[in-house]
Amino acid sequence: MRIDWLARMRIRWRKTRRPRRLVGRIQCLEERVLLTTFVVDSTLDTADANPGDGVAADSMGRVTLRAAVQEANALAGADTITLSAGNYLLGLFGNGEQSAASGDLDITDELTITGAGADLTDLDGVGQDRVFDILVGVTVTISGMKIHGGTAINAQEDGGGIRNQGVLTLQDVNLSNNTASGGGGAIISFGNGSSLTISDSKFDSNSANGPLGGGAIYTGSTTTITDSMISNNASSANGGAIVNSGSGSLTLSQTTVKSNSASTGQGGGIFNSATVSILRSTISGNSASDGGGIANVNFSVTTSATLLLTTLSANTATNRGGGIFNAVGATSLITDSTIAMNSAALSGGGIYRQGQVRMGGSILASNTVGTSGPDIFGVLTSLGNNLIGSTSGGSGFGANDLLNVNPGLSALRDNGGPTFTHGLLPGSPAIDGNTTTTSTTTDQRLRPRPVDGNNDGIARADIGAYEAQGTLLPIVGATDVTITLNGPNVDVTDNTTGTVIVTVPLDPVGPLTIIGTAADDSVTIDFGSGSPIPAGGLNFNGGGSSGTGDQLILTNGTFDSVTHAFFNSSDGRITLQVGTTISVINYQAVTAAIIDLLTVTNRTYQFSAAIDVVTLDDNATAGDGVSKLTSVSTSTPVEFSRPSSAMTIQAGDGNDSLTLLAVDSLFAAAVLMTGDNGNDLLDASALLFKVSLQGNVGADTLKGGSGNDDLNGNSEDDSIDGGAGTDSIQGGAGNDVLVGGAGNDTILGQGGNDTVTGGLGNDSLDGGTGTGDLLLESADASLTLTNAQLLGVDTDTLTGFETANLTGGAGNNTLTVTAFSGPVTLNGAGGDDTLLGATAFVNVLNGNDGNDSLKGGSFKDTLSGGIGNDSLLGMGDSDKLYGEDGNDTLLGGTGNDTLDGGAGTADLVVDSGNVSFTLKNTQLTGNGTDTLTGVELASLTGGSSGNKLDASLFTGNVTLIGGDGNDTLIGGSGNDSLQGDLGNDSLKGRDGNDLLHGGNDTLVSGTDNDTINGGNGDDMLLGGIGNDALSGYAGNDVVNGGAGNDTLYGGDGNDTLLGGAGNDTCLGGNGDDTLNGQGGTDKLSGDTGTNTFIDIADRVEGFAITPLPSWVNAT
Repeated sequence: MRIDWLARMRIRWRKTRRPRRLVGRIQCLEERVLLTTFVVDSTLDTADANPGDGVAADSMGRVTLRAAVQEANALAGADTITLSAGNYLLGLFGNGEQSAASGDLDITDELTITGAGADLTDLDGVGQDRVFDILVGVTVTISGMKIHGGTAINAQEDGGGIRNQGVLTLQDVNLSNNTASGGGGAIISFGNGSSLTISDSKFDSNSANGPLGGGAIYTGSTTTITDSMISNNASSANGGAIVNSGSGSLTLSQTTVKSNSASTGQGGGIFNSATVSILRSTISGNSASDGGGIANVNFSVTTSATLLLTTLSANTATNRGGGIFNAVGATSLITDSTIAMNSAALSGGGIYRQGQVRMGGSILASNTVGTSGPDIFGVLTSLGNNLIGSTSGGSGFGANDLLNVNPGLSALRDNGGPTFTHGLLPGSPAIDGNTTTTSTTTDQRLRPRPVDGNNDGIARADIGAYEAQGTLLPIVGATDVTITLNGPNVDVTDNTTGTVIVTVPLDPVGPLTIIGTAADDSVTIDFGSGSPIPAGGLNFNGGGSSGTGDQLILTNGTFDSVTHAFFNSSDGRITLQVGTTISVINYQAVTAAIIDLLTVTNRTYQFSAAIDVVTLDDNATAGDGVSKLTSVSTSTPVEFSRPSSAMTIQAGDGNDSLTLLAVDSLFAAAVLMTGDNGNDLLDASALLFKVSLQGNVGADTLKGGSGNDDLNGNSEDDSIDGGAGTDSIQGGAGNDVLVGGAGNDTILGQGGNDTVTGGLGNDSLDGGTGTGDLLLESADASLTLTNAQLLGVDTDTLTGFETANLTGGAGNNTLTVTAFSGPVTLNGAGGDDTLLGATAFVNVLNGNDGNDSLKGGSFKDTLSGGIGNDSLLGMGDSDKLYGEDGNDTLLGGTGNDTLDGGAGTADLVVDSGNVSFTLKNTQLTGNGTDTLTGVELASLTGGSSGNKLDASLFTGNVTLIGGDGNDTLIGGSGNDSLQGDLGNDSLKGRDGNDLLHGGNDTLVSGTDNDTINGGNGDDMLLGGIGNDALSGYAGNDVVNGGAGNDTLYGGDGNDTLLGGAGNDTCLGGNGDDTLNGQGGTDKLSGDTGTNTFIDIADRVEGFAITPLPSWVNAT
């Protein structure tokens, strides 16, 4: 790298020799106070032919450097020697004299020696002696030359290049490869009244091999070093670069001391046993036993070191104090400085403290150690506002120090200014961390301080030597521009004319800020020649618009990942990463578009906490590899090139809607869309390829497309539809609704009580860990459900379902769930369906349309027939049966059932059992106490015992069947049918036109026109009030017509027929019958057998009823 300080402050003195009037060998004293300039015209090393004659010439008339020095020494007053470019070899070996006649150039009078420049004029001591020896009290200025090859060769001799006992100034001087057997490899400066001033100079590869040390400089004088480089020097004792000792007072400003070594001594960079002040300088990469950077050691005088706006970095100690070794009795004051990345093998990687160390506003962090105290070992006297990386091994920290934090430092590098610095990376806690007003107005780099580095509206100084700030780049004179990196600069090119209109130096750490015009700007960031984004990021402010708005274009770059974070409709951040390098673009007032044409592996889009309505679609040009992401009002539209691996779209908090309509046809990356807090809609139903949807927190709705999608609702109650394809669906926590759609899907309900629908395909369905997971399926097919399978159109594998809901279709379906261990809801839908509920769990069966057959189980079931003439069988427990439309048949079974016939006109309640039944319009007791509603018909059947079937309070038509045993059957007010069956039964028809069938029974009619059939056995039949038809049938019966015009038929056996009141017709039938017409005009016929007629007033005829009506022989 070019060392600019060698040229920046170069001051060259060139004087013109004044004409002199020679008067023999004598000059007037007044004339000698004028400067004399000797212009050297030869690079040879020859002596002056006649020193003191005013002519600097050797015997051949050549003006040599040595001759000019000799003549200047001889002539009293200040003189000047001017050297042209060239290599001056000082080969005239010395003999110990002090007049510059041989060996080194002894200077005994005030003199200025000026060369053509440190890289042009070369003075070589050729290893036989030092180059210059400035005697006591002499003022000398040397500039514009290189001094090397000087050697203080005698034992313990000091000052290999220069020995100074006077007042010496060096400007633009390069002292290199000089050696002293004593101290001061390049220079030694000492003596009362002596001083040394160095500027714009370089000391390199000098060495001191004696006990005094000071590989480059040993000083006991007042010494000032400015804008210089001291590097690669070595000492076998102390002070790899500099020893400041005795009465010395050293001031170091804007100077770099690096890569020097005191391998067995102290102070790899500087050894101080006097007073040293260091300002805006960098001490780095030096090494020693103690004090890799600085050793501050007290001998007999006051020893102090003051550091202001200075950086110590990467210094090493094989013992103690990687950065600073502060010995007993020595004091150090460190202000606004950075001590980082130093190391010590034993203790105090940053500072080893024995004497007092005061520190304020400084960074002491990221140092390392072998045993204890990585940053400081010992007690620190804190002046506040320090950043300490590790307090281990140290104490004395202040209340407002930042302790045990990462400083966020960049590597040591050229961040502008005269010396290298550690920049503060974005987010560093040191930025604006100095809450006390700093004593300086600039940082180590001479940049302004304080600056509002964290954009909180308050300008505070940063902690340490570096003040974070950036480069301002206003766009002037054009609206369509390209920003490119051009070496250390940033160029702005007018795209209309192709000319560079602005060039600014790039601060590699601070942010680059681009300010647009008030018009519609188009700014392109071109990465083709390198990234123009510094470590502090790039800020682009559109600056306003006059029409469609400003746009930002990114092109010609390759990155591992690019993340767009949207803050609102015009502001956001773009983070670009390649390897471990991260670059950030912040933009404001960009409303037209961001056109991101970078080559990217992974893309991410992050939306804010606002309610986002986002759409992904192709851009206006098909097949160009570019897609478009837009929102209603929460982001700048982005057109982007396809990523090669993956794309992620992240909704922020709020109830967001993200819809993926399409992408460019060349797009082939995986797509992940995630929600956040809020009830989000993630809709990829239009896409034909695989997507991953993650709902996260909130009751989200996720819709997959035609690909093999991965959908996860995560927490809360989500609704997920996989769509077509072989999908993987996870509900997460919450009560979710999960639909697989077409394809062989895998669905996992996970936590909560989920509703799961596999849809078409052979699905694997798992309800999860909830206690009420529901399987919900529908198909126009017969379905059979078990705990492990659902068979029908396809075969689904089931795990973890506690309930089920199946729905048929328009056809005649059979839905069978008898082997399922859980509550079930079955819906027949259209067609004449058969619904068979779970045997041992609660069922809800809905027949819907068609003439359906519904059968519950042994628990409390609810059966609804729907439209059509349905058959409902409740089975065990207390069921609810609703016939609804149509003429339905309801059988509650055991338990206290609710039976509702519904809107039909002939709804029938059926029950049976070896119990007695009591039937009312609103109640049926027998196998429980059933509640009746809307029932017009009933049919009750007894069992093998003597049962009582009582329908006396029922107004509809009832059928009563006694069964075996001596039963009592009582009809109601409707047209009833009573059948006694086996046993001696008692049948009473009561009101209505009843039909009674007996055995060895007593049959009693009611008030209407009844039909009574005794059946087999010896029966007693009583017709009652109406016009009854009575048939004894088999057996020896007693048949009494009662009131009304009755028809009596004895049937087989020896019967007794009593017509009763009314005009009756009596036919004895087979057997020896007794006929008594009684009241009214009766017709009597004995039929076969020996008959007896009691009421002879009646008409006795030998007639027969041919053919016999059906009620006669009915059983």
